[in-house]
Amino acid sequence: MINIDKFKIAFLFLIVCLAWGTTWITIKFSVESIPPILSSALRFIVAFPAFLFLAKITHTKIFPKPEEIRFYCIATVFYYSLPYALINYGELYLTSGLAALIFSTMPILILIFSHFLLKEKINIFQVMGILIGLIGFYFIIKIQHKELGFQNIIGIIALFAAAIMHAGYYVYVKKSGASVSSIAMNTIPLGLAGIGLLVTSLFFESININQISTKSILATVYLGIFASVIGFIAYFELLKKISPIVISFVFLIFPVFAIIFSSMFESASNINFEFILYFIVILFGFIMTKINTKPKEEHDKDN
Repeated sequence: MINIDKFKIAFLFLIVCLAWGTTWITIKFSVESIPPILSSALRFIVAFPAFLFLAKITHTKIFPKPEEIRFYCIATVFYYSLPYALINYGELYLTSGLAALIFSTMPILILIFSHFLLKEKINIFQVMGILIGLIGFYFIIKIQHKELGFQNIIGIIALFAAAIMHAGYYVYVKKSGASVSSIAMNTIPLGLAGIGLLVTSLFFESININQISTKSILATVYLGIFASVIGFIAYFELLKKISPIVISFVFLIFPVFAIIFSSMFESASNINFEFILYFIVILFGFIMTKINTKPKEEHDKDN
């Protein structure tokens, strides 16, 4: 007999991996002719009506209660506005596959944030896994850009900064946002972020509408609907059902999709034996972070 809950979790997991695995190459297409901050703004502006529609048909109240205002503000700034502007900016100078791989440091970052925010203990195997994973990431970045220029370094820093903000927010949701529906926690923050980024873009970016390509427009629409609406809702539903450390497997799987698409569409991608070897090193480090040394009785008690 099929376990409906497990089937639902597996289905949501697959949707998130596909949505976020295709996001990176699509961002690359979007920022080809649309400035990065404007691209982020348009993505959210496209997604906002879809969230409003979902809220209406599901009878979801999207406006925050007084005690939820802080949560909504944090989501607006540290999940949407700053991280996505940084991601788009970083992809100007990095391949989409490398950008996705940098962002997949999320399991390590979530583990660290879980330790401080959720009081989850980190054992020696997890510490070793973190170090092994970081070493793997270092060598992959090195082989992708043998001579790192200033702009490459800025791109890498931008992606890491975005990953840090997202990791902290995901664990914060697990701690403080379990009572907020997935649609509600996305709709208003996403809409506010879209407006804020649009205003920021108008002030700080040079925008030439005539230079914006159809390819970039279609990519932005895809990001707004599939990656933002479907991907976000599926992810936050998962986050409420399983541990943030367990769900962090998403961040190891979606880079595989991203790297495949990067190798198909970007001539700059270096997918070779050395790259695969270091990716396996990262995988090994990631698996080590999942080793739980608690006695079974204590683990069951925690859950």
